[in-house]
Amino acid sequence: MRTKKRALLLMILASGWFPLGCNGVNSLIEQARFALDRCNPTLETSLTNCQAAVDDADEVQTTDPTNLEAASVEASGYLGLARLDFLTFAADLSDLGNNAEGDFAEFRTFVSDYETDLNTDQETTGLAIDLDNLQAAKDSFGDLLEDVEVGDDGIAIDETARQASFQLGVIQALDAFIRPVKIAGEAAADVADIDDTVTAAVLADFLDADNNLVVGGTTEEESDDLLRPVRENYCRCSLNGGLTTNCLQDLMRCELNPDAADETGDNGGVEQDYNGDGDANDADCATLLSPDGLDACGGTDTSS
Repeated sequence: MRTKKRALLLMILASGWFPLGCNGVNSLIEQARFALDRCNPTLETSLTNCQAAVDDADEVQTTDPTNLEAASVEASGYLGLARLDFLTFAADLSDLGNNAEGDFAEFRTFVSDYETDLNTDQETTGLAIDLDNLQAAKDSFGDLLEDVEVGDDGIAIDETARQASFQLGVIQALDAFIRPVKIAGEAAADVADIDDTVTAAVLADFLDADNNLVVGGTTEEESDDLLRPVRENYCRCSLNGGLTTNCLQDLMRCELNPDAADETGDNGGVEQDYNGDGDANDADCATLLSPDGLDACGGTDTSS
């Protein structure tokens, strides 16, 4: 059953997840938005429209690098090319709930079910969320949102910057969950593919998503469903020595492959002793997933 908060989130996103056009916006922006309206990430034959939106928005940014509307449209086009339905996954993120121990496992189910549906009734097969285009969606904003002016409440004063910050924050939060889940895959041995580069990207996404969601206007009343999963999964490692590659790998082992968490080497094997008993094994998963202080940490701004 859909919660009230989920319905509210969908209303917020549907009405303002990228800035609306205004009088005086040049014809190329309008052309990009026209293409974006016909960009359906779940329909393979529509991806040419997604690419057209990206190309037109990028052309605007070439002549006007500070154009936030173009950046938002370009990011949306890249999400289409990534075959990622933004609203579906934003709602999935909001449904994770508080203090859940299996957020990454739930996201694996979200991704698996979504990609199964994605390949239904298509002319081609093997369609999947594309991580390179998901990264490109984040990169579309460059450094445009680094020095956004905020009010006393921490929310962006400019409405276009507020909406863009919110959009970017949700994309970063989704990437922080989707990227390690897809890289870890179904086999315990695949967790070894989560290297320092992947970990650095996930760490940056958790911290930046926290900041951008706040700047984007998600007050405590509005944002708990979005910010809690971001903050709690950052905290699971930060309370256990930091979000290192070993800790992120262990999160994947404990959540995605619990039956292999007590094995050794590439077969699974938790690598760090989280409960302090002198051994690294599946018993450490409970401490990693539910460390002391998780509730308090999960309610704290981790972006500073």
